[in-house]
Amino acid sequence: MQGQERFPLRASKENVTGGIFWILTLEFFVGQVIAQVGWRGLPSYSPISDAISNLGVTVCGMVKIGGVSGYYCSPLHDVMNASFILAGVFMLLGLYLTRSSFHSNRSTRAGAVLLAIAGLGKITVGLNPANVDFTLHFLGALGIPVAGVGMIFSGRGFRGKVGWLANLSEILGVIGLIGFILFLFTSRSGIGGLTERIADYPMFVWFATMGFLFLSHASKEEGKGEKRR
Repeated sequence: MQGQERFPLRASKENVTGGIFWILTLEFFVGQVIAQVGWRGLPSYSPISDAISNLGVTVCGMVKIGGVSGYYCSPLHDVMNASFILAGVFMLLGLYLTRSSFHSNRSTRAGAVLLAIAGLGKITVGLNPANVDFTLHFLGALGIPVAGVGMIFSGRGFRGKVGWLANLSEILGVIGLIGFILFLFTSRSGIGGLTERIADYPMFVWFATMGFLFLSHASKEEGKGEKRR
């Protein structure tokens, strides 16, 4: 029967609060939209060809970043960089508060550690815009493939508990890794922005799904408690 144990293992205040923080990581998309609307000049910003980090560049005009010159003009760069930082903070807070739910086996523990590294990566990216410190920015961006591996490990750990969540975690992890590999080969092409998003967005889908799962589980447990009364 233990193999059929539900996940999360218990509906606690910590799990619920952690789940809320994970749902709040979706602010990352709001920050992108706001910063993109504020983009100025030509060429206009394109999610297909332009990297997300372009929205966080703190200068306006032709700038050389990572040895490559390009046009950047994001007056609302502070919004984008704050979104990076907040996303990482929300990831870490959620992982800390729900840590008891990831102690069931080595795979889930490893997944949690790797996802925490990805959260630190988001914070590093936001604190170090590409034009300010490209090296630190690049190191922070490596949290994207780390998150992919983390989701795969988490998925393996969920097997025997919640089958659909195990499948979803592994699929999202694989998509993220494939997207990152594609990005390495297309970052200078006309679809670099698209492949980066294929690499980066799966982790946000994972965190939001986990957040709603924790809240849903707590709601069901509360409903059962009321029926017993």
